[in-house]
Amino acid sequence: TLGRTERDVQADGEQFVTVENSMSQVHTSRGRIEPASRMLLSEVAILCRLARLSVDGTGDIPWAKFEGDYDSIRDSISRIVPGFHDFNARVTRPGGFELPNPVN
Repeated sequence: TLGRTERDVQADGEQFVTVENSMSQVHTSRGRIEPASRMLLSEVAILCRLARLSVDGTGDIPWAKFEGDYDSIRDSISRIVPGFHDFNARVTRPGGFELPNPVN
């Protein structure tokens, strides 16, 4: 698979993933170096391709779109998961954003 340090270029251009640290901060992670091989796939691409082969046609999930444009995944998450509203806009701000913690 592509490592997080490697550039991830898909159908809609260069992509980034998001990560959450131990302090509930969600921020971007973008590779900067060329992949070790053009044959390597991102984890997102692998999962989307597996899903298309195994469950495509059984629901409304746009697996091909998700593989080509990670923003579309975050848009879907923002509509469903509490605390992730405006995911794409908030995560690209310096420092990302903090997830709500019900314990505080």
